[in-house]
Amino acid sequence: TEVTETVPMKERTEVEVLTESTTVFVRTSDSRLAGGIAERLLRWRRYSQVAVPDRADIILTADVTWENQVGGGRASAQLVDRATSKVVWAITKGSPFTEITAVGRQLVEELEKAVQAADARRRSR
Repeated sequence: TEVTETVPMKERTEVEVLTESTTVFVRTSDSRLAGGIAERLLRWRRYSQVAVPDRADIILTADVTWENQVGGGRASAQLVDRATSKVVWAITKGSPFTEITAVGRQLVEELEKAVQAADARRRSR
């Protein structure tokens, strides 16, 4: 008889998830928000956006949480380590005067800052 031993996967720290991940799946129901996120991810070139969640290291979920009649609004995002389902980063951005596509770009710009800070923490160890 063959004995199979299951070795538990070591849970990555927030710094490891942010700095070691290479692929991201974006989940949102708002096309304007998705467009802003995709545009900024493409320009940043840190993570490759994939079309299927099973191929992603991380999942970025973003939703419009408030919108006014002149096109301004606010959105929230959270970044999840797909392997553990652990939220490693979250933020809300926007204003009554910021259109939703721009809010999508702002979300990724804030993610960039978080990754830069994680890179710095990792180098200082």
